[in-house]
Amino acid sequence: MKKEARKSAKRSYHLFNRKHLKIIIAIIIVVSFITVGFEIYSYGISKGASGIVRNFGKCKVLFIDQLESDYPNPQLAGNITAELEKANCTVTVIPANSFTISSLSLFKYYNVIIFRGHTGWANVYNPGTGGLKVYVALFTGERYSPYVYTKLQREGYIAEGIPLVKPRPNYNKTYIAVTQYYLEKYLQLKKGSIIILSTCFAGYKVLAGIFVKKGASLVVGWKGNVTVSHADNVLEKIVMNYVKYRSWSLAVKMLPKKYTKDPFTGALLVIYTNSH
Repeated sequence: MKKEARKSAKRSYHLFNRKHLKIIIAIIIVVSFITVGFEIYSYGISKGASGIVRNFGKCKVLFIDQLESDYPNPQLAGNITAELEKANCTVTVIPANSFTISSLSLFKYYNVIIFRGHTGWANVYNPGTGGLKVYVALFTGERYSPYVYTKLQREGYIAEGIPLVKPRPNYNKTYIAVTQYYLEKYLQLKKGSIIILSTCFAGYKVLAGIFVKKGASLVVGWKGNVTVSHADNVLEKIVMNYVKYRSWSLAVKMLPKKYTKDPFTGALLVIYTNSH
């Protein structure tokens, strides 16, 4: 009897182990499926302290070429579009003469914003003192006039943007520029969006930080005054890397060091993420 009892207990023990093993395996499979499903359908997931942001789902890109009239590079938009289409992205291109303040309202409809243009300092008239204050600003393609957007100019949201580097002698263009205060108040972004600012002075937190606060998962920009030719070259490399790695942060991080520093000005390419 004791022998039979021992055999029965042993048999029950093995059945118990098999039963629980199956349950544990089933739980692992379910958890894995949920995790994978979450990553597939979530956009702009930040991978911990590493800051790696992977882009899943529909890739919808807005490419703004605000520099088109001052520093034309007609092949760039075509090359970027062709590359991104390899990654099943759709690309909308806004040329310089079409980029207005109202164009900023389109940002919230796109996963990825690529801005090739002027940013930097802008003169803001102070009606109280009659003096000028300098603010960080993003330039539109609209030519500046003191007689447009007068209320926004008085409130410091709109300013006269003066390019620091002149593309040719006797250049005197100035642009309507939106200050960081305009962006803080009015800008709307798609949650988890990617912002690539291929422009001077956009890599400082005073500007890049606004995009992160507005919901961007990753912002790329230059600290300092970057030459257009170098910025254009790096932008193409970033896009090519994205097609290869399917990650915008890896697209930047996998750049060789010679691309992340402008050899002519010393400007540095930097990344901000929502865990930065």
